[in-house]
Amino acid sequence: GGDVGSVFHNFPSPPTHADWVENILLVRPDKIMGSNLYTNEKNILQLLSAIVAVGGSDRFKIQDRSIRCGAAWLCEYAARHNLNAAKVLGDREKASNMVGSEDALETDKQRRRREAKERVMKNIHAQQARFANSMQSNDDSDIETPTTPGVSSSMLIDKADHSTRITPKTSETRTEYFDSPKDSGPGLPILDKQMDSFETRIQPGFVPRLLQERPKCIICADDGVFAHETESSDMKDDNSLKAKKKILTWCGFIQPSTVARGGGGVPPDAGDHISHLVGTHISLCGHAIHASCCESHLKDSGQREERLFERQDKRVAFKCPLCRRLSNCLVPFIDVGESWALPDGNTSELSRRRTTSLHDFLDRSQWWTTKNDDSVVWNGRCSFIPKDLWDINDNAQSRAISFGKKDLCKSWSSALWTTPNIARVPEQEMYVQSTSSTGVTVVWRRILDQISEISYKADSKRIGEENLQQNLGEFRHYLVEKVAYNQGNLLSNEVDPAEWPSCMLPFPSHEKRQALSREKLFSKVLLSIQGLTYTCCADILECTRLAQKSTASKLESICAKFGVRGFACNGKFIIMPLPSSGDGSQLFDGKIGRLRYFALALSMSSGPIAKELVHLCMEFPTNGEHDPPKADEESPVKRAPIVSPILCGHVLTHIVAAICANCGRERSRSEAMGTAQHFLSNLVPILGKPPEDTSIDDSLKFIQLGYIARILQTMLGIFHQGLHGDWYTRESQIFLIVNELSSSNTMSSWQRGCHLLLTAAFSECSTNAQSSVEEGNLSLFYSACEKAKELSIDFICSAGTILQLVLPKSISLFQEMGTPKKESEGEIDSLLSLLCIGNLKTVVDSPLVVKIICNWYENARSKDLFGIEKDLDIDRRFRINDWPHLHCNKFANPTSQVLQVPGGRLPLLRGLIVHENESMADQSVNKIHSLPISYTDLYATLGSMLPDSELTAICFVCGQVLDAGGKGECTRHTYACGAGCGIFFLLQECVCIAIQQGSAAYLTSPYVDSHGETPQYRGRPLNMDESRYEFLHALWSGHMLREHVITERSKSTRNLMITNNFY
Repeated sequence: GGDVGSVFHNFPSPPTHADWVENILLVRPDKIMGSNLYTNEKNILQLLSAIVAVGGSDRFKIQDRSIRCGAAWLCEYAARHNLNAAKVLGDREKASNMVGSEDALETDKQRRRREAKERVMKNIHAQQARFANSMQSNDDSDIETPTTPGVSSSMLIDKADHSTRITPKTSETRTEYFDSPKDSGPGLPILDKQMDSFETRIQPGFVPRLLQERPKCIICADDGVFAHETESSDMKDDNSLKAKKKILTWCGFIQPSTVARGGGGVPPDAGDHISHLVGTHISLCGHAIHASCCESHLKDSGQREERLFERQDKRVAFKCPLCRRLSNCLVPFIDVGESWALPDGNTSELSRRRTTSLHDFLDRSQWWTTKNDDSVVWNGRCSFIPKDLWDINDNAQSRAISFGKKDLCKSWSSALWTTPNIARVPEQEMYVQSTSSTGVTVVWRRILDQISEISYKADSKRIGEENLQQNLGEFRHYLVEKVAYNQGNLLSNEVDPAEWPSCMLPFPSHEKRQALSREKLFSKVLLSIQGLTYTCCADILECTRLAQKSTASKLESICAKFGVRGFACNGKFIIMPLPSSGDGSQLFDGKIGRLRYFALALSMSSGPIAKELVHLCMEFPTNGEHDPPKADEESPVKRAPIVSPILCGHVLTHIVAAICANCGRERSRSEAMGTAQHFLSNLVPILGKPPEDTSIDDSLKFIQLGYIARILQTMLGIFHQGLHGDWYTRESQIFLIVNELSSSNTMSSWQRGCHLLLTAAFSECSTNAQSSVEEGNLSLFYSACEKAKELSIDFICSAGTILQLVLPKSISLFQEMGTPKKESEGEIDSLLSLLCIGNLKTVVDSPLVVKIICNWYENARSKDLFGIEKDLDIDRRFRINDWPHLHCNKFANPTSQVLQVPGGRLPLLRGLIVHENESMADQSVNKIHSLPISYTDLYATLGSMLPDSELTAICFVCGQVLDAGGKGECTRHTYACGAGCGIFFLLQECVCIAIQQGSAAYLTSPYVDSHGETPQYRGRPLNMDESRYEFLHALWSGHMLREHVITERSKSTRNLMITNNFY
């Protein structure tokens, strides 16, 4: 309003609200119009008041209520900011009641919110009515479910005369009360259906819940509290979810992703772990729905968009009935207790636990089971077996019987199924409660299968089936065994290819098959934990990227979108908000905050196998008397490792698995889930009070061990990459370097600690090092130290943030990290003190830590294997660069490039990273590494690369130039670059196109003229609009591309006309 002709032209400062009212609404019409024809006419405010009061004048009435409401808002605005206006209107209350309705003066935002809420509630009520009618006539389902787990032979207990049970005949839960003597013997406290009933002398209490109310199903508006069916319905022959109890779940979406792995095509080296395979991203919209309601909703819906696309794996993708977000899975709802999310408030006790040394933890913790628990024996695969069962004669059969799939599924039925206000008396001894539902196990096994199948199919399309079989990655041991044994059988012409486990055991016994099926479930749980880790890392990267580019005014909205409180340590560390018990049913909000629901389900499913998970992922040494026998008496076949050695695997995933197992066990204790299904893992003690909650302290110790492993892994990887010769030659050279530096006095404290780690790793290793250190190899040590320091910061940032998701009460440890540390403190020192990680020299002084480090390195060493054993072995290479790939700006090893964006150009969506050995890739591949701001420069660059192409496309993710002339090159590139989705720019048409699974939709071009338009064939100079490019970046890195393509194709006929796989 400062230009000539404005009433504020002569104002010395910008006009205020009162100035606008005074000089626009209250000014005389003849003055503002500059004409005497308007003398004695009403001013604008009086005209608006007449519209509000009577709708205009006697000759013309305004019937549109929205116009009258808008006029009423302007009147209220004038009265609020100007006293003269309030006098003209009488007073503010008079202005508020002009239309005669309470909401006449509501703001435009309030009106839109109210109308949207009314529309949503109207749709919900209509859907509830349709669902209630459909439930009367539809009772069958075609969804395949796993076999209903029964009570195996390992779930028996010797009956004592004074051991009894009461089973109240309720439909929602099965609750058992036990009264067993303390001297009941070493037998397993497992259920016995033959026990007689008696009246209990214990009055049950109630667990304090964190949620004031359970979330309600968006279809039937029921929270499941009073929805009961007969107990026999849980064991019907019908495998549909309608025959089960009402299982409350969250709508979620699983999709393959390469965002946190850097995107781009297939790396030339299969050992490039950062981008060799895809990741799995899981997102939740935050709306609850019963599994049976969702099934009936999808079956009975007549709308085309509800069924969406029937994929090849026969799993239907659908849209959330409330928010219309894309979904394809259901995550079980776990009732939350206060002890899981809220700290105990004992600050002094917490500080004392945090000061416990790593040596004391390893010396006393039950997590190192083979050292501190003599009652069980490790069977060499994935089970701890009671020693009395191991020592009996027919031990092979006993081991198989004691550990089967049915036992694990039965434990999940108890651990994952919770009802509101679970009754318990924690201070009473000899009290056990069990709540179970096989329906929740069906839901959980489905999501495990989906994560496994989606990731495997994306990997197959990305690198090809043959290349994938050469390196299947972690947590797929059953697929490794299937490939190895089928190839061996094919070469020997023995039998035709068979499914696992028949390919290696043609006629396994029932007990052995159950044990092998348990191993498969074990691997799928680990793969799901890897999916959680990947999702957290990808969302953290996106949140950090947006926060670093935003202004202070937009930072609050970004924090609200992702559900975070703030950032610390130069923006690398995310601090989550502390939950409270007064937030109703929506306890965790935001894209990252809602991941807690999936993390909680993973933790509870890890609880029954907590000790086994920790032992495998942390790779604790075994003592001599606990070592498994040389060969299995029943089936002496060679097996693939279930978990890769921690120094050859993804360290962060190993640590997150240990944290999930720890939190699952502790939460089971706090919920008094000490069921009679003890499952040989000593999850919860049957007798006595629950032990002290050490979940925070134990999790911090796991992070400390992971911190040590990541440093050692990085240094060994750089040594093996920079040195020459075979594996053992390089090992000898490393040994010489370590010995040469033992007498050095010029190393810093950090370098000395790294040297001690290498010394500990080689302390029990025998090498044939006899030559001297080659010139230049000593400098490799110092560069390895700097790289390890850099990557250890990334590891700590990721692990600390994920800890807050898996264990919300640990957030209280980080509340003081809202502001940056003092300048005198280094970033690494502040992070180490935050998680109570001491100096490396102090840590390595512990003989127990040295023993663990020796065991890590020994298990990671190369093995001289041949034949089937070599095919079953894992990839024994030390990872340097690993996902997430964008935590630091200098993410590269000494032999790879790091691009710097020159002036006048923008980075690609994948960032500035060039993977290892990418410079040695095929030079015939047309690719650019940054985008020019000028469209003319881009046209000249791409035109020289593909001069004969009539329609040239460039991938905005990796920069590869393709021919989009109807040959399907872009579609094929999406499987290799973006796990099935991607964003391309069509050069000649000056338009963007998004592709997912062969379907395409047009997007607006980021190249615009000076008016913000994209004129075609007009000769105007076009330049990159960073706001439009940021929109494309948000679609890619925010994992919203698939949903956007489906939405655009459903709204636009132009997009529907694009033939699948055309571009």
